[in-house]
Amino acid sequence: MSAPKLKHNSIGQILHQQAERFSEREAIVSDALRLTYRELLETTGEYARMFIAAGIRKGVHVGVLADDAPETLMCFYALWRIGAVVVPICTAFGIRELRHCVRSADIGFMVIGHEFRGNVFPNLCMSLDSPSVERIYTLNRETGYPFRYFFDLPEAEYSELEAAEALVTENDPDAILFSSGSTGNARPVLTTHFARVNTIFAQAAGLEADEYDRFCSVLPLFHCFAITGTALAALAAGACLCFPAGRSTELILRMIERERCTVLNAVPTLFSALLRRQKEMQADLSSLRTGLIGGSSYPPEFFRRVCGELGYTLVPSLGQTEATGGITCGSVNDSLELRSESLGRAFPLVDVSLRSRGGSPVPPGVTGEVWFRGFNGMAGYYNMPAETAKVIDGEGWIHTGDLAKADPQGNLYYRGRIKDLIIRGGENISPEEIENLLLTDGRISRVKIVDVPDPHYMEEACACVVLNEGAAMDGEDVQSIIREHLSPYKVPRYVLFFDRLPLNATGKIDRRRLRAYAKERLGMKEFK
Repeated sequence: MSAPKLKHNSIGQILHQQAERFSEREAIVSDALRLTYRELLETTGEYARMFIAAGIRKGVHVGVLADDAPETLMCFYALWRIGAVVVPICTAFGIRELRHCVRSADIGFMVIGHEFRGNVFPNLCMSLDSPSVERIYTLNRETGYPFRYFFDLPEAEYSELEAAEALVTENDPDAILFSSGSTGNARPVLTTHFARVNTIFAQAAGLEADEYDRFCSVLPLFHCFAITGTALAALAAGACLCFPAGRSTELILRMIERERCTVLNAVPTLFSALLRRQKEMQADLSSLRTGLIGGSSYPPEFFRRVCGELGYTLVPSLGQTEATGGITCGSVNDSLELRSESLGRAFPLVDVSLRSRGGSPVPPGVTGEVWFRGFNGMAGYYNMPAETAKVIDGEGWIHTGDLAKADPQGNLYYRGRIKDLIIRGGENISPEEIENLLLTDGRISRVKIVDVPDPHYMEEACACVVLNEGAAMDGEDVQSIIREHLSPYKVPRYVLFFDRLPLNATGKIDRRRLRAYAKERLGMKEFK
């Protein structure tokens, strides 16, 4: 990737620019509608004028609890255009989690859809009982699109919209997104238009995307990867964003086939499901060109399998909500070996440093914590200065908690999470190292190594394994695979078999819940 110049624009300004440049090219497609960039600008203007009429102004925090649909994204655009702060909320959240979001993000207004997989949003919000939320607006399912039917309110004048847009700057906050929260309450990550805009252009550049590409939107819109790496990266490229009618693998594959999608970004869990469904469907995926994989770790063999069976050039990446979605990206021109084993290189104009536990830089080939600083850094955890200070140091470095090593060319190689390390009698055990080894065995579908308490070593490793259909193996089989390749202290003392592993709303294995299940099955209590 060549070094770009930083952009000093708001998201709304980028939308205006792309609507002028690609006026009649398709911007958004779904089963229900097709919008050009000119129509996208006009429609989100209608949304924005309705928001203004509702009393929403620059700086107001607006929670959006809605499914993955064009209307949800256009709601985001409208709020960004008038300087409101978008707070996307996980569609799987229950009332306790919703209350946490509203309280920690100071949400003043909410816009909600109807339901997702039995989670009925109006019913959920009736139990919210939060004095900070001034109004809740609900989508009328009978009228549906366009958005003006959300409210029984007149639209503001165009002059009011123009005046509101003129007040928005690159330094204003654009969103509060919540970290996944697999180890506790999700933390509200505050970002800016400047960070978002420059990150989306960096990710679009990493994919070598242009106006002829068609992105398939398959990730939930409350997730940073979906917003930055897919929806807004498509905007940065002037490309079309295609929305399947739902999250099922069949609907996704049919959308790729029908709309001739060229870019598919996903997390490993979804790629695994798509591979299984594609074996049955044999959909025509010949249009696929490239895409990002991220969100959790995976073995190189899995990466190569996705490339081979879906027939396209997958690109690795490392990102997190605190990095506005991205830190590194591979290149479509890298070899398959490099793409499958590495996380790519730091974005241009983003500094990455690998540090020891004491904070000293480590040389190539040595594992250290990933620190970064640059345009993509979060502003901090909203209203959490003490928590922010733990992550952003005095020199502006953001400490990710990810472990990696680097080669002399700057490619990073993932080595796990600091908080996931199992410390057994003073020896550090990386769960990812064991998991990636086990996943090379064709009998194993999924595996997670978690820590369980031990009175002597304080922590022991437990392998939680899901077998492929028809496969058979016992605990000793699993331990022998590890014993053959790794040091004896890395062999889990316990092996448990599951039909499935618990997932959080973003499709990652929920380590906290899985650890609780393992302890329960083993009849354990804490020894710390």
